[in-house]
Amino acid sequence: RHSLCMYVVHYGHILSIENLREDPNFEHHPVIEDFGVLSYLGVPLIYKSEVIGSVCALDSRPRKWGSREIEILQEASASIQAELYFRNL
Repeated sequence: RHSLCMYVVHYGHILSIENLREDPNFEHHPVIEDFGVLSYLGVPLIYKSEVIGSVCALDSRPRKWGSREIEILQEASASIQAELYFRNL
């Protein structure tokens, strides 16, 4: 079973889950019991045309993620990508 972040890496797209307990793909995910996470938003971190990670936000309560939150994470991802490129990693 993939972690939430690895799901984003594997599929290469944004993953937004308002309530993990209500999503059949993740309703029994260990992150719920182990860390109390109920909602997740993740965007791909891309470097040299390859998804190498994800930038994510978590919440301990159900949450509807909006376009502003997605935009903030995409901006963070872009900043990390630029830094990796600048450092030539």
